[in-house]
Amino acid sequence: MKEITLEVNAPLPEFKEPPVVEVALSVQFEPLSRLSTHDLALYWSDVLERKFVWKEGPVLSPTFEFFGINPPPTSVEIVFQLEVPPPHRTLFFSADDTDLVQIQRDRFVRNWRKANQKPYPRYASIRTKFREQFEAFCRFVAEHELGACVPNQCEVTYVNHIPWGLDGQPREALSEVLTAWSARAANTFLGPPEQVEAAAHYVIKMADDRVGRLHVAAQHARRPDDLQSLMALTLTARGRPASDRIDDVMNFLDLGHEYVVRGFASLTTPAMHERWGRTA
Repeated sequence: MKEITLEVNAPLPEFKEPPVVEVALSVQFEPLSRLSTHDLALYWSDVLERKFVWKEGPVLSPTFEFFGINPPPTSVEIVFQLEVPPPHRTLFFSADDTDLVQIQRDRFVRNWRKANQKPYPRYASIRTKFREQFEAFCRFVAEHELGACVPNQCEVTYVNHIPWGLDGQPREALSEVLTAWSARAANTFLGPPEQVEAAAHYVIKMADDRVGRLHVAAQHARRPDDLQSLMALTLTARGRPASDRIDDVMNFLDLGHEYVVRGFASLTTPAMHERWGRTA
């Protein structure tokens, strides 16, 4: 497991045209066993004011970062009630398809997605909306006596799409994009790889304490609208907040964002930075 050393006094890296296509801020909490489809309908009507399009998706599995101990055994909760919790994840899409709120009985996620060529609105804007909407959800849960939101993990995810060639021909060597990838081989027998997948994991530290991990994954993908070949570079910072208070949730998200941004700049090359218009 590697570690990234933060440059505490250095400004965060900035890019005029970053390749980011999606940002997700997420908080996982103790399951709300009484949350029902009826409650989600009320949330959509009363809190979101029916401004979002309602869809459903598969449930996201609980995810935890552990250090030095084995994960605790999975507990089984048996609840007797007339209406069982929805076994799905509810997704609320904005009209322009750029904003997304996801809710399941143990998670709240706020996404920004690139659509209609709209520019990346920056982290501060996404952070503000996340806090407002998560606090509104927690108030809704309390007012309807559904339990309490008790956060146990936080997550920051950035998805970047980097054009990667046409008709199977690489536009540039992977080593020209990622600093951690070497194009050197023992001989020329295999030639250049048709596709490459890479993953790395780094410890997130607060002072001297290990509080989470930064997960990095690079893999071949295709852009949905025109099937353009590209490299999807995903960075996810995940860990446990210092407490279940909203301020500590936001503090971990800020720390995770810093690891994602500095990690992205560390793992990508100066040539790519120039292409994306690095200003800091």
